Amino acid sequence: MKKLIISLIVCAALLIGAASAEGIPRAALPYDITVLERHEGFSVSSEGEWYAQDHALSAILDCVAAGEINASLTKGAAIFGLTLSGNVQTGSLRPEITLYMVAREPLDVKAVTFIADSVSYDIAAVSERTAIGTAPAEKCRLPVTQELLPLLRSISAGSDVRVIVMGTQGVYDSSLTASSSTLESASLRCFSLMDILSGELGIDSYGLWDISADEWMSLYSLEPLSHISDDDKTSLIKPGDRGTAVTELQEKLSKNGFYAGKAELTCGVKTVNAICRAQRYYSLIVTGCADEALIRCLTNPAEPSRDIGRTDAEAVTAGKAKFAPVYWYTAAECRAANGSAGVSVSDSDNTLIIIRGTLNNPSASQLSLNWDITASVTMDGAPFSASLRAVTNGGNGYTTTVLPLAQTEFLITCEVPSAAAENAGEAVLTLSSGGETVTFNLK
Repeated sequence: MKKLIISLIVCAALLIGAASAEGIPRAALPYDITVLERHEGFSVSSEGEWYAQDHALSAILDCVAAGEINASLTKGAAIFGLTLSGNVQTGSLRPEITLYMVAREPLDVKAVTFIADSVSYDIAAVSERTAIGTAPAEKCRLPVTQELLPLLRSISAGSDVRVIVMGTQGVYDSSLTASSSTLESASLRCFSLMDILSGELGIDSYGLWDISADEWMSLYSLEPLSHISDDDKTSLIKPGDRGTAVTELQEKLSKNGFYAGKAELTCGVKTVNAICRAQRYYSLIVTGCADEALIRCLTNPAEPSRDIGRTDAEAVTAGKAKFAPVYWYTAAECRAANGSAGVSVSDSDNTLIIIRGTLNNPSASQLSLNWDITASVTMDGAPFSASLRAVTNGGNGYTTTVLPLAQTEFLITCEVPSAAAENAGEAVLTLSSGGETVTFNLK
């Protein structure tokens, strides 16, 4: 019988440390949302979804509704602030920058760039047309990834910010100063929720960003994407631009197969479509505007970078498959990527210990989880049975079988009393297969 290799890997994207034979890191701590109850728009649904908005943002939107920004007479205005949401059942957090692009004509916003402290943050957006009073606007949601937390800190600390709203129909560009009295600059004071996000909600130790991303896809059909650079966007080619830079861009797009036919005199519909096509191919944020990152890709074309997945390290032998536990956390419910509930507690006084990672079946036979391999969690000497599941269908389902020579994501769930989970002095995961056993401390 082939040996079970239980190996632990570095999960760099989470920045929560590497699991080892001695322990699996905890990815998130339980949080209490009662600290948000006094904030604007706070709500909690029966499914555990919660939401809170900075009250200063609501005050600015009242001014827009009152006509203090006349979108038909000005170039428009970008009003934005920090909003928080998540799910108390799954333990997820979803910070976002909510931006309202108030303008007579919609931009069809695809992304927004914030430049603060000489750092450029590009963020993918999902937008919808709305109205604030009688003022036409686009409401844009910008999911905050772990890499964007320094931006939130810069804004909340009072840094001046340049905002570039990019869409397939145009671009809006504005520089904001914290000391200014304009309504737009007042947006820089709409980040007071950062104190709670960093404090009571513990965003700095939060490691469930993959679950947050799944929920973003389920709720808004948007994959959270961001790109950080020192590009100041001075060479940005926008819809409607004309000149030598546009001609050279069209030539590069044509040479790489993204543009065909006659050249346009301006950065028109064909050019914008070609830009979007190239950005998708090179795994860039799709904006409809050509920046330095796209020009570099077109000048030195190469295959787009792809995530090759997690790899094994520090093998520990014990049976007939390869496991790579990455992290653990507690929650009342574990959901599939499409938002459907997968596993939940049977008693409201209990919680689930959830352990996630990757599983590889190198053998020529099918692997049956909970039969060929079993799991349990011991807390201060008290054993609790656990269940193993393999993730299928792009994260939208679970199974207890793994095909020969297949690799998949896996999760282990163990229902325990909530008090025991939070007060245990020692928690240990035990995996058994083929008469062999291996244990890992849950840090």
